[in-house]
Amino acid sequence: QRVHYISMGVFRNRAVLIFFRLYFSCLLPISSALVPNLFEQTLSFRDARTGVPVHIIGTMHYNPHSISKTAEIIRSYGEKGRLGSVGIESCDRRWNLVQVQQPPGSLFRQLLDNEFQTAAEVGRQYIDNDVVLFDEDIEDNDKRVNEALLSSVRDYLNPLGGGWTAISNDILRGYAESVDPTSFGDGSTEETAYLDRSALFDPQMLLVAPVSLARYALAIFVRKPLKGILLLVWIVTLIGLLFTRGFPGLTFAESALASAGGFALSLSVGLPLLGRVFLVALLGERNEIIGGNIRAECQRLVETGAEDAVCVAVLGLAHCNGVKRVLCEKT
Repeated sequence: QRVHYISMGVFRNRAVLIFFRLYFSCLLPISSALVPNLFEQTLSFRDARTGVPVHIIGTMHYNPHSISKTAEIIRSYGEKGRLGSVGIESCDRRWNLVQVQQPPGSLFRQLLDNEFQTAAEVGRQYIDNDVVLFDEDIEDNDKRVNEALLSSVRDYLNPLGGGWTAISNDILRGYAESVDPTSFGDGSTEETAYLDRSALFDPQMLLVAPVSLARYALAIFVRKPLKGILLLVWIVTLIGLLFTRGFPGLTFAESALASAGGFALSLSVGLPLLGRVFLVALLGERNEIIGGNIRAECQRLVETGAEDAVCVAVLGLAHCNGVKRVLCEKT
């Protein structure tokens, strides 16, 4: 509750709220005028172990197009009497905080409209079961990410001892398992078809991507105001230094060369370290957990005699292929 009160205090400034409301009011009509393609950015298949139909909806978080698509797909199953359960990429800790800070009908529920609360609210119209939380606890996830980063730093500083080889192997394996699992099949059947790069460039989704970015920024301030302020100060400081100081005393060619060298250095360090953390800790290991929890929900549907009902899972786009790969394996 204390976090809630602090967050509300930060946004008592009516000017901030008015700005976001005007910003969203300009862009949301564009999204509402577009009819979402219910088959783009989704994966429909059967869990290999239980045979229960699973429909994964890939989303850009806070994106109006993704929100509309999520609602339409869940509603279509509900009206046909085929909706078995609705699950989301969240955990108890995060979900409870969302319920406190942006309950239905509140101003922040409107400003921070999202696919997860929409999925839960639409699902309740058709089934008695509450929304299922498929993700791991956020604190466990943070712990694994920190451990993966420290491990990557140690390996990066140990090239002769096999550290660079370990990082390379993990990145290649993570990419194959979580981003492009087509190496496990020919992509020609329901079980081996995955989302391709075009899913990230859906024009309808990208058109309202600025709304997603604005909601991300607002969500950081609402949920973690201190971190949000520090992040904003850091970004503004970097931008200010870039435009006001630059590289004094250097010619344009020298400045360009220095910038290119700095970029190359950042890439050579950041890609191995952050790439491994992203593909292994944030995607690969979480995909196993999310996939396992979806399979557990499928098993529950079988045990209750609803094996033909659809288990709808609302996930971020980055998780779709990896989670499907997990569910298409019988072991």
